[in-house]
Amino acid sequence: MSEKITREIMNKFNIDREIVLFNNKFYMETDSCYCGLTFIDKPINETILVLDAGKTFSDEPYFSTMSKEKQLFLYEYFSTYPLHLTNRATVNSFADKERQFEYKPIMEEFINNYLRPKVILIFSKEAFDYLSVNFKFELKDELEPLGFSKGFVEIWKTYYFFYYIKNLDVIKDNTKKVRKFVMSASIFDHNTAQHLNYIRHHIQDLKFPSEPIHDATVRYYLKSLKEISFFSLPNIHPEFISGVVNSIEDFDLYDLIISNYLNDYSHQTISIGISKENYFELRKNETSKNICLKYFDAQTLNYQKYILQLSLIRYFLYVNYPELSFKYVWHKDKELKGLLEDNYKDSLSRLDEFLHNRKI
Repeated sequence: MSEKITREIMNKFNIDREIVLFNNKFYMETDSCYCGLTFIDKPINETILVLDAGKTFSDEPYFSTMSKEKQLFLYEYFSTYPLHLTNRATVNSFADKERQFEYKPIMEEFINNYLRPKVILIFSKEAFDYLSVNFKFELKDELEPLGFSKGFVEIWKTYYFFYYIKNLDVIKDNTKKVRKFVMSASIFDHNTAQHLNYIRHHIQDLKFPSEPIHDATVRYYLKSLKEISFFSLPNIHPEFISGVVNSIEDFDLYDLIISNYLNDYSHQTISIGISKENYFELRKNETSKNICLKYFDAQTLNYQKYILQLSLIRYFLYVNYPELSFKYVWHKDKELKGLLEDNYKDSLSRLDEFLHNRKI
């Protein structure tokens, strides 16, 4: 399969000399019950793709040739993936650096039409530098104290979630904190990428909403969340945020974060010990970020901010493209539609109500 794919790409791009795309045999896994979609007709490969700078090929599965440290890293944080099917591909098939630009369209074809990974891992600085020069990163989060960074990379109008593993020793010393960041991927990162890709497939000029909190439609509906009932997001709770967003004209990400921890609700599971009134008084003289830093350490706050940004990206898609977003959710769960017919009809009714009452 690896040789067949390489030959197809060589023919398409009229390459007259041998090139190395795969570093190991190619594996495809699309049978997962969590299988999503890159585009309507192309299933995501549920395996991990490791991008590397090497140009040698091995018949052995990549996972079996990994260092013990890398294997333990994958076992610790990616055990829900079929690790034995991990793919490894090179980013420098052309030795001449002046010709690297010729490799970009090949990589786009290779990743989008053949590999289609669920997540991209990068252990090599050379591979990361190649990606950063030739492709666009979005929502890139530098987690230097934890030894890695993460974000989205756009490869030919498709968004993939990536981790750049800089220092395995630092990660090993911060297992608990790293696990919190990585575990969010199964809930937020993959769903956000797939939602974006679905909308992007239909709206070709869609730009990555890197600052959804500043979008006028988002801000309008955040103030009237109770009017929206055809979707929900786990960390945007209507009751918790309504008081803050309707009382602070220039509300920002940190206002939304702290709104989930004010002690004004009997069913609030975690409280920081201040009420909305106390917070509003503090907010008159201090920034929301500075107030948050009094109650959360920097790493926890960074995590809260990152997860909220992912939810707000999906919120942006829901309120700006409600019909396409509805189709995305139910197309993704089409196998369950028959079992959840009542839920589907109820959700459709709520969407119709939202569209009927839409004011902007």
